[in-house]
Order: sequence, then C-alpha cells, then structure tokens
Amino acid sequence: MARRLALTTPSRLPHAALLLALVACGGGESSPPVEQLAGRWRATRIEYVGAGGAGSVELVAQGGSGSLVLRAEGTGLLTLTPLGRAPWVIDAPWSLDGAFLTLGTATNNLNWAIELAADELRLSGAQASYDFDGDGASEPAKLNLALSREP
Repeated sequence: MARRLALTTPSRLPHAALLLALVACGGGESSPPVEQLAGRWRATRIEYVGAGGAGSVELVAQGGSGSLVLRAEGTGLLTLTPLGRAPWVIDAPWSLDGAFLTLGTATNNLNWAIELAADELRLSGAQASYDFDGDGASEPAKLNLALSREP
C-alpha cells in the first residue's frame, strides 16, 4: 500500500490566476511553457540532503525508483519508491512561478527550483524530510530530483 508523503513547505503560489497575472506583468524569471513540462518523467536521481550534517541518500543508486507525471490541466503525480519499501505518493495540483515548480496544496507542498534542458528536468531544493539514521523519526532535508522525459 502506498504511503502519502508528508510535505513541509509553505505555499509559494495559490494557482493559475495568479500565475497568469505574473506572466502578464512580466518581470522575474520566466517559466518554461507548460507544454514543455507536461508529460511523464522518470527519475534518474532522487537525492535527500539532510540539514546540519544529517547526511544524504540517493535512492536510485540504492535501487529505488521514481516518476513524475505533470498533466497540462495542472495536476501532478509524484511517486518515489525506495528499494524494498512502499512508495511515497503525492497526487496534487502543480503550478509554476518563474523558475520554481510547486506540487501540492496551499498548506502542504514541495517547491523546487527548476531547470529544463531538452528532455532533462532538474528539480532542486524542496523542503522535505527523511529518516537518515533509521530511528523512525524523519529529519529535515532538501529533496532534489533529476528526471528524463519518457517517450
């Protein structure tokens, strides 16, 4: 059974209306067009970096997997599966704000800096948590993803 991943970042943007207003006003870094982001992405790197020297872990290198589906209408599905464990699933709205992509709700979301180059997508710096020492308690961490577009 899939577990729902607890997210810890405050919201950056309510939704599409505010995004349209920002685009209309210009200014700030521009977002990639939604058409370039919409689709299925396979994780090639899933990295949790602990705060204050708590450590780091790269799930794909350990045999885990992940995928991200960004639908053009504004909903997304992130699945992260550590080796031998139940997947963490986030099925929520997504939005763009300049060079940032947010997946989640206004009170519970992941907010990444975004880099898109052809069929490679990098998402960096989302506030999350991970149990680095295996004691059952998650420590604060940054979640970074590298993804490749699926055909």
